[in-house]
Amino acid sequence: MTHPVLIEGTRVEPEYPELARVARVEASVVLQAVIRDDGTVGDLVVLRCSRPNMGFEQAAIEAVQQWRYKPG
Repeated sequence: MTHPVLIEGTRVEPEYPELARVARVEASVVLQAVIRDDGTVGDLVVLRCSRPNMGFEQAAIEAVQQWRYKPG
């Protein structure tokens, strides 16, 4: 079994949340994702966010949902 591989042309960067922009803060978000058999992103769970409740979590989820993978 091999790990899924990101198809680079599908990588989308998260939108910077407006609340964070106004507050002039940045954050890191760690997500856990299930990659489906067709290479799309399934269930996403936020494992960690260094600045919770500033919109970073949702921005990361929305970006990663657009990514596509070559299935393992």
